[in-house]
Amino acid sequence: MEYNSSREPLIIAEYGRNVQKLIKHILTIENKERRSKAAHILVNTMASLHQGAKDFSDYKQKLWDHLHAISNYQLDIDGPFPTPAKDDSFKPETLDYKQSQDLKFRYYGRNLEQMVKDAAELEDNEAKVYMVAMIANTMKKLYLTWNKDTVTDDIIKDHLRVLSKDKLHLPDDFVFEDTTELVKNKPKVFKTRNTGKKKKYKKKILNLSL
Repeated sequence: MEYNSSREPLIIAEYGRNVQKLIKHILTIENKERRSKAAHILVNTMASLHQGAKDFSDYKQKLWDHLHAISNYQLDIDGPFPTPAKDDSFKPETLDYKQSQDLKFRYYGRNLEQMVKDAAELEDNEAKVYMVAMIANTMKKLYLTWNKDTVTDDIIKDHLRVLSKDKLHLPDDFVFEDTTELVKNKPKVFKTRNTGKKKKYKKKILNLSL
């Protein structure tokens, strides 16, 4: 059995290991005409693996460029495009995944925390009052969607204060939007007779617009 740890690393993972092996085989073909013909066939195969590439005007050239890149630019063939210079630009950039541990309250999400941060920097005016009210109502909906069946208004007010580092406060007479229907339509949980395991039955999908 062949394990991944003993295999060569994939140069462009999206084409898979078989394409890389076929390119390696093409390198061993001594006759340039046969080598070129095999390369044309393989590029068509690569195109069939990624139909979405056809949305781009230069998709054919990119396929040939990737073919040469996977061969480590050692492929001597007669292709429709000039052999590209050695370049690593085809490799995707490493994504910087932010850890969820730095979120104060995960059920609100990173986008809402950013909204709170932006609102805290606004000047005191009517637009800020409206934005803070919208954020507070969104927080309550998110809390009810992903957390408990009920939540007091004081909890949302306190969370808003914490997220804004004590810069945003709701007035004592602030009235939240009615969430009765939201609580009423939360998925119900029932226990099965035999196993006692919980099963969730979703009555309908809730659409919340942030």
